Amino acid sequence: MSLRVPGCAVAVLLLVGCGIPLESTSRELPGLEVADVAPTTTTTSIVEPIPETTAPAARGALVYFIRGEGIVVRAVVLSAGYAETELLQLLVDGPSEVDPRGEVRSGLTQRADLVEGLVLEAETIQVDLSPLFADLPGSEQVLILGQLTMTLLANLRADGVVFRQNAQVVAVPDANGQPLSRPATRADYITLLTRA
Repeated sequence: MSLRVPGCAVAVLLLVGCGIPLESTSRELPGLEVADVAPTTTTTSIVEPIPETTAPAARGALVYFIRGEGIVVRAVVLSAGYAETELLQLLVDGPSEVDPRGEVRSGLTQRADLVEGLVLEAETIQVDLSPLFADLPGSEQVLILGQLTMTLLANLRADGVVFRQNAQVVAVPDANGQPLSRPATRADYITLLTRA
């Protein structure tokens, strides 16, 4: 004859056999504290990059001024991304900030009326001279043409300077007074640097 014991009875027997008393109500165990811990969750956040608030970097320019019978170069700091009109304005304003001793000058200081316009087209700079330019002595014309050509070509992406009057291309003198029938280049006025 086999003895069959229900599963609940086996569990009770095992608990009693291990020394754990059976009670009808629950009770708190001494010396234990229950901590109230919030469930942890993992969150992923994307950190946005901090925008740069620095000012654009300044940029140096080479500006040519007249000294004696020649021209000299001076370094000037400009804001980034300057245009050809800003270079022309430096020549009109003169070298007061870059040469406080007054050793150099600009042929365009107080003579902004000598240049009527300036535009960069493709790889050529077009400078519109006013009719008043013809009234200047030949040596002064050469110095002004030299400082314009050298300044513009040193700072802009261009291969030559075309001088015009009344929307017509005109031949201008090079450093030796010889007429140029093509766009002026730095080589045409480079000897003015040695005369300074």
